[in-house]
Amino acid sequence: MNEVNNVNGTQQAAPRLRLRLPAREEVRIQAGKAPTDRVEISDLARFMGQLHGASMIRHGLVERIRAEIEAGTYETPERINATVDILIEELGY
Repeated sequence: MNEVNNVNGTQQAAPRLRLRLPAREEVRIQAGKAPTDRVEISDLARFMGQLHGASMIRHGLVERIRAEIEAGTYETPERINATVDILIEELGY
């Protein structure tokens, strides 16, 4: 059976950890100024935030292509040939 400690507690208290601040922070605290938090955002994070906020869908282009498909004017010989050329190049022929 597992041992159960009494209410008075027979276990030793966990050791306390001491947090050591960098020297400049210690000086600010000693001078009566509370340390302040600071956040730095990397260029990559800033760029990702811009991408997240921007719409990646070009609605005007989508609407134009939908209208061309419905009208039967989207598939032209030029577009088909260009697509075939790209596929041949990607396949390495």
